[in-house]
Amino acid sequence: MDLWITDGPIDATTRIIQPRGEIDLATAPSLKAALDAATDAGARYVLVDFAEVAFMDSTGIGVLLSAERKLRARDGKLIVVCDDPLIRRVFEIAGLTHVFNTTRSRREALLAAEEFAAAG
Repeated sequence: MDLWITDGPIDATTRIIQPRGEIDLATAPSLKAALDAATDAGARYVLVDFAEVAFMDSTGIGVLLSAERKLRARDGKLIVVCDDPLIRRVFEIAGLTHVFNTTRSRREALLAAEEFAAAG
């Protein structure tokens, strides 16, 4: 299966990335490119909405961890939106639900980004 990604700004410091499809060894470079573009554009908070992701392997986790490190270096945060129990389980097994501030809805993710911005 392929991966399609849409992304765009929410405000001056926040961007959203919406992957669709499967994230694996073959498609993870596309996700990395989208995350790098968001941070290179000056985003401090990046929301990654997994609503239409059917599968993700450890390669995708590695890409997300790399993006989180880049964002943290500029006092930013990666926020994951994921309500799918199978995809959430990948984050839970890896112990990353708090590293990425995993939320169940885009509304929760936006509130989290606002809270991080207010605190920082």
